[in-house]
Amino acid sequence: AMGVEVDDIFDTDNDWLWKIEANYVAQLCMTAVLTVAPTRIALGGSIVKYRANFVSLLKKEFKKMIGEY
Repeated sequence: AMGVEVDDIFDTDNDWLWKIEANYVAQLCMTAVLTVAPTRIALGGSIVKYRANFVSLLKKEFKKMIGEY
């Protein structure tokens, strides 16, 4: 919805873009944790597979949101 093709996103190293994406996925994970209390959350797909630092961004965003809960 940002007017960018998916293929163009994977070819860019714009940190702001990946922080936004990590924030969205972290919100999903937080909702799952607060709703059903899973012991693990499995993520897959091309973003997790091809973006080496995405998981670390995701963890940082998740920890920021969930705090000491």
